[in-house]
Amino acid sequence: KLRLWEDPEKKVTRAQLGRAAAALSPGGFRGQKVVIPGDDLSAVKRKIRAEYRKLDVEDDEIPRWVKESETRNILSYFSPLTEATLTAKGVAKVIIIKPGFGNEADNHYYPVETLRRDYDVFEGVKMYADHQTEDEEKKRPEGSIKEWVASLKNVRYEEGLGIVGDAVIIEPWLQQKLAMLRDKGLLSEMGVSIRAAGIGSKAKVDGKEANVVERITNARSVDFVTEAGAGGGVLFYEADGKEYDIDVVSFETFKLHRPDLVKMVESNIKNTMMQEVKQAMEIENQVKELSTKVEAVTKERDDALGKIAEAEKAKKRAEAKSIIDEAIGKSGLPDAAKAKLTERFKDAEAADGIAEAIKAEQDYIKAITEAGKVKGMGDSKPNAEASHKALVESFKRLGLDDKQAEIAAKGN
Repeated sequence: KLRLWEDPEKKVTRAQLGRAAAALSPGGFRGQKVVIPGDDLSAVKRKIRAEYRKLDVEDDEIPRWVKESETRNILSYFSPLTEATLTAKGVAKVIIIKPGFGNEADNHYYPVETLRRDYDVFEGVKMYADHQTEDEEKKRPEGSIKEWVASLKNVRYEEGLGIVGDAVIIEPWLQQKLAMLRDKGLLSEMGVSIRAAGIGSKAKVDGKEANVVERITNARSVDFVTEAGAGGGVLFYEADGKEYDIDVVSFETFKLHRPDLVKMVESNIKNTMMQEVKQAMEIENQVKELSTKVEAVTKERDDALGKIAEAEKAKKRAEAKSIIDEAIGKSGLPDAAKAKLTERFKDAEAADGIAEAIKAEQDYIKAITEAGKVKGMGDSKPNAEASHKALVESFKRLGLDDKQAEIAAKGN
């Protein structure tokens, strides 16, 4: 129902996992929602989360549709030495964790994919003779050199077995004891027990409620113990019921036991926040400064463009004035008419229309001159004089002085 492979060549990809996660969302993938039986849904989501982690995708980047409520847990697991092999050089191959359910007391379930991925947290871990007691854990949490009897090397995951490693034994008495137990068929009476921490989620596995371990985050030691009870009874020191181990410790317990570190963390956070605020203010000031510079440059540009435009206009006006003045000067019009046209075209940026304006003035003056001549009335002197005076007055109204009007009236 929910394919995780994109295709046979690419196999499992982040893109395809995203589509699968979306199919479990309320809206489905492109409107298509997959329906998974309730008893299987947790396992399906866990499988998708495991595939994301194989691709090294951080937990906070995994889609929320496939997440479950997770808790940090102390991990306890007892593995008898029944299947251990002991070499003459004092190296014992031991099974650290098998896939499946662990101790009945804590009800942890260890999936194969978790063990395949996280086995290397046990590499180089020290092995002690017996777990520490509560008092020993409190006084010397790092463990005693006197009880250090072996170290784990070459830790790996082996199909059909689980996480296995080579216990390199450094104490002769332990080598002798293990050899004797082997020879007498009593290796099952001794085993190894982990002291580790992990993150898990609640789910039903094979019809049984369990805490499924999805990640093993830390391994403090893998110790030789005599029975399974020792594996789950004295794991991590607990003060007043609160975990003392740093991987599962509550904030209240951490604050109580290490107020100096809490203060340091708070100081670092404060300094970081102040630095971020300072940087933000510096950036804001830089933005303001740049904005001011941009405004100044913009004003300079606009002023320059304005001056260029004015210069262009002035150039066009000068060129037009030269053409207009020349045309008016050659028009033969009276000075008053010339002055009138000059005033009319003083701000012109082109000589367009000057020829028409000159022609109109010439036609107007000609019309007035013709109108001032009396025809068909004989030589009546009084009428000729009256017409002449009327014509002079007409020219004066056009702006000519007395002399100019007189000359114009005579047709000169």
